[in-house]
Amino acid sequence: MSQQELLIRVAATLNQLGVEYLVTGSVASSFHGEPRATHDADLVIALSRDSVERLVASFPESEFYLSNAAIQEAIALGGMFNILSVESGDKIDCWMLTNTGFDQSRFARRMSVSMFGSTLSIQSVEDTIVSKLIWAKESGGSEKQLSDVRSILELRSGDLDLAYILQWVKLLNLDALWKQCQSKLSTAIAIVLSVNHSALVTGGSGFLGSHLCDRLMESGARVVCVDNFFTGVRANVEHLLNRPEFTLIEHDVVEPLDPQRVGPIDRIYNLACPASPPHYQYDPVSTMKTSVLGALNMLELAHLTGARILQASTSEVYGDPEEHPQRESYRGCVNPIGPRACYDEGKRAAETLFFDYRRTRGVDIRVARIFNTYGPRMHPFDGRVVSNFIRQALVGEDLTIYGDGEQTRSFCYVDDLVDGLMSLMEDGDDSPGPVNLGNPGEFTIRELADQVLKLTGANSKIVTRPLPVDDPKQRRPDIALAGNRLGWRPTIELAEGLEKTIAWFRSIDVSGYSPPTPAG
Repeated sequence: MSQQELLIRVAATLNQLGVEYLVTGSVASSFHGEPRATHDADLVIALSRDSVERLVASFPESEFYLSNAAIQEAIALGGMFNILSVESGDKIDCWMLTNTGFDQSRFARRMSVSMFGSTLSIQSVEDTIVSKLIWAKESGGSEKQLSDVRSILELRSGDLDLAYILQWVKLLNLDALWKQCQSKLSTAIAIVLSVNHSALVTGGSGFLGSHLCDRLMESGARVVCVDNFFTGVRANVEHLLNRPEFTLIEHDVVEPLDPQRVGPIDRIYNLACPASPPHYQYDPVSTMKTSVLGALNMLELAHLTGARILQASTSEVYGDPEEHPQRESYRGCVNPIGPRACYDEGKRAAETLFFDYRRTRGVDIRVARIFNTYGPRMHPFDGRVVSNFIRQALVGEDLTIYGDGEQTRSFCYVDDLVDGLMSLMEDGDDSPGPVNLGNPGEFTIRELADQVLKLTGANSKIVTRPLPVDDPKQRRPDIALAGNRLGWRPTIELAEGLEKTIAWFRSIDVSGYSPPTPAG
């Protein structure tokens, strides 16, 4: 059957469906009753790349969605493109374009109509993505098909039915190819595509974990929050408990987590571990077990499920640094037998496990080294300097400075930090990290105390106490890697963040919390 004969049959079917079509190219004269102007057409069949170029040049204001295996060529012409396809026993080498004003509601997602033994299949973008993944799988991982998929994702990520795509990806065992496509996407697009992921967050009812759960839920993800409530507070996630896409599991990550309790997951954020000195020193053996056995159990879960996993490591792996600011290449200066070692060395051991699982088992990992973070939902008695100062100022106590107050810290607001974690998790680069996440602004502890007193209006005095053992004298992240790789940089200044944090502290009943034991 000639191309002209097949197109005539296509046209006959389109007429039956009431579709206003236009054919361009050498055989256009064979068709009658077509719209006289391109922008009046529902569907345009273009028989050559030249035809497409002329259409785009002639009607720059008209938005047509393009469809063809040669999508890469079409993208060079500019515009937004949607894929349609013609499937039959005979191949038609042509582009098919639909006007964006065309009401396609009368077509099912996969509408196929018989036409004299041939089939016209009008597909959605989502179906085209799946079909190209299938094609790539059958052809041994065709880079051309994967490139087409990436092009579609870059152009249309904001309005795709990702749940539908992932349903077919899992059903047809296309996960590896889907991940391969995502690995080369820009970070911004990858985050958009993560919205339909199912994410597990250990330590999800804690300060940082609860904010991460909020953001994941806002993005449309199904979230499984796992916490043993040692330092986490149920109230932090209370507002999520009635949401069907949110699941709270009370569990200690020191013990393996049954995958059946979790359900299907694509992402694991491992945040579980007491993170402030009074809490992690309260039971140092438990802290070490949480860091090491918790990481081991979550890595096993990631290996079993194929999920990507992110380790919330810490700037404490640098110890009392001799390099300033601290880059990821710096190996640290840590006392392995001091009172802080249960946390410092536990996190260092967890990083080791993560990279060993990557090397020996192929687990897809990300490692974030988190610097001082603050914001609403901080435990009032967690012993961190921001929460200490704010709580003391609001109840009229003196502000306690350990040492002379000239030691420095960098403070990152929690919203910025969550942005960084999600960007790292969805980064298309195959590099696992580690990546520093923190605010490079550096302040002395005394400067922080002065700001808190000013913003709270408190009349508290500043008193000094001896500096704790192994307390670092300076801490400031070098975030060049995060900026270059993720396009991430904190945006909230210290004064603004402190105002928001102080407002939250004013809204809570501090008597409901107790030091240094769990808040329950």
